[in-house]
Amino acid sequence: MLARELERQENNIVGRVRSTLEELAVGAGTVTFQGLNDRIMNCLSQAGLPALVERMDSLINAPPAVASPVPSTVPLDAPTLCYWGGAYRRVLQDFNFPESGAFDMWLLWNCGDNARNIGPYKSFETMDMPNPNAKKRFSDLKFFANILVDKARELGIYENSMSEARATEVYKLCQESVGISTITRRN
Repeated sequence: MLARELERQENNIVGRVRSTLEELAVGAGTVTFQGLNDRIMNCLSQAGLPALVERMDSLINAPPAVASPVPSTVPLDAPTLCYWGGAYRRVLQDFNFPESGAFDMWLLWNCGDNARNIGPYKSFETMDMPNPNAKKRFSDLKFFANILVDKARELGIYENSMSEARATEVYKLCQESVGISTITRRN
């Protein structure tokens, strides 16, 4: 009984010393990757997410050398991540925007591309784009979509997550704000 109490006290003291040292490291700006990683992993484990901890460990210890989608059971509006160019990105390295009309691009912006397993384009960042042309096209698409989003917000009909049917309704109500009179699909 005394041995258990001593062990408990020892663990308590060691934990407090470690916590104090970590706080000092944060204050001094000398946070180490290992210290931060240990903290995050511990929090995730305590939250009951051991599978996520294992997945993060595997990603940290062995990032893929070529572009490959990270398998996921998450809904499509949480984009698939790909590893290329030394970072995780939301598109594959050979990603190209489809040649599509305004309506189709609006649907891709809000709903993604199920056929290519790509989440909503609105979740992309410029750094996800693999080349200057894709960065420019993304910038143009974002500008176009933001005009429609602003109009939809003005009308009180914007929703952050829309089905294809709802995105179509919103487009029909807001298309005049970008000077487009009819819905056309490119074949």
